[in-house]
Amino acid sequence: MSLASGLLRALDWVSLALFALAAAGLAALVAVTSVEVLLRYAFDAPTHWAADSVGYLLAAVVMLALPEVTRRQGHVAITFLSERSPWPRAQARSLALAAGLVCLGAAWIVSEEAARQLARGVLTQGAAPIPKVWITGTVVVGFAVSGLVFLRTALAPIKGG
Repeated sequence: MSLASGLLRALDWVSLALFALAAAGLAALVAVTSVEVLLRYAFDAPTHWAADSVGYLLAAVVMLALPEVTRRQGHVAITFLSERSPWPRAQARSLALAAGLVCLGAAWIVSEEAARQLARGVLTQGAAPIPKVWITGTVVVGFAVSGLVFLRTALAPIKGG
C-alpha cells in the first residue's frame, strides 16, 4: 500500500469515525429532549440544562457529520451550470477545489477564534455553561476534514479514461 492510498484510507476512516460521533450525539440529543419533555409535562419539573445541551449537541452533530456527507457527495448541489458545461469533469473538479479551499479557510479562521477562546477560558452563556472551545472545536474539525475531502475529490484520478 502506498503512502497516498494509506492517507486516503485514513481520511475515510476519520470521516466515518466523526460520523459515528455525530450519530452518538444525535442519540444523546434525542435522549435529552425526551427527558425534558417527560419531566416538563409528566412531572411539571422542567430541567434548566436541556435547552442548552440540545443547542450544543446540534452544533456538534452537524459539524461532525459534515465530512462524511461531503465524502458521500450528499450535500446540496445546484447543477444547472455543470449540466450545460462542455467540460463537466473539469468544472466539477474546479468546484471541488474551490469548496475545499473555502472549507480549509473557514477552518483556519475558526481555529484562530478557538485558540482565543481557549486562552481566555470563554464559556457559553446560558443555564449550563461549558467551555465555548468545545463547540468551536467541532466546527474546526468539521470544516478541516470536509476541506480535505473536497480536495481529494478535486485531485482524484478520472475514472474511465
